[in-house]
Amino acid sequence: MSFLDLFDVKKIVFSAYGYDMSYLELIGTVFNLWAVWLTTKAKILSWPVGIVAVLLFMILFYQVRLYSDFVEQIYYFVTCFYGWWLWARKKDTTPDEAEDKPLIQVSYLSRKWLTVSAIVAVVGSLGLGYFMKHIQAIFPAIEPAAYPYTDAFTTVLSFMGQIYTAYKKMECWLVWIVVNVIGVWLYFEKGVWLVSMLFFALLLLAIKGYYSWKKQIA
Repeated sequence: MSFLDLFDVKKIVFSAYGYDMSYLELIGTVFNLWAVWLTTKAKILSWPVGIVAVLLFMILFYQVRLYSDFVEQIYYFVTCFYGWWLWARKKDTTPDEAEDKPLIQVSYLSRKWLTVSAIVAVVGSLGLGYFMKHIQAIFPAIEPAAYPYTDAFTTVLSFMGQIYTAYKKMECWLVWIVVNVIGVWLYFEKGVWLVSMLFFALLLLAIKGYYSWKKQIA
């Protein structure tokens, strides 16, 4: 097996109970779990680990025809670098302070941005879902999108969740909880069972992350 075979969803590492596990799905899952676990602890290493996870899942989602999720990974790739930069910034400190403190601190969204977020979630989901449902009219060679509106909804929420995470907004974990609940069902239906189990694990980590970050502003 060549190195490139690791990026083919049809290359199987093992089979269990009738399910074929690809190298791509397995390695991508491990990196995603690692990245989110680091995020719950507000560790800056979560961003470079997340970049690797994003690249692996970008390839996976394209091969299983979840195009909204594929686009989502491109967005994650860019925002991972942005989040990495934000979390690396430090406050100006005085000589009396023992160490530099991160510039971005855990906080809540304002009421204004909560309202804007709700509008973006509805309009964005309908718009992206419609586009993905009719994507063959633009790109005839692409197979029909699976669950275009559901996939679009989780994609739009994930866009918001990623930005909220970069700015350490508490609401990011509430968004991830919704995304992960839907993801457990969606990926099970698409036959990528390990990713479905990954989203269940991510759901538990999102709950943990919420309470972990809450302690920082209590």
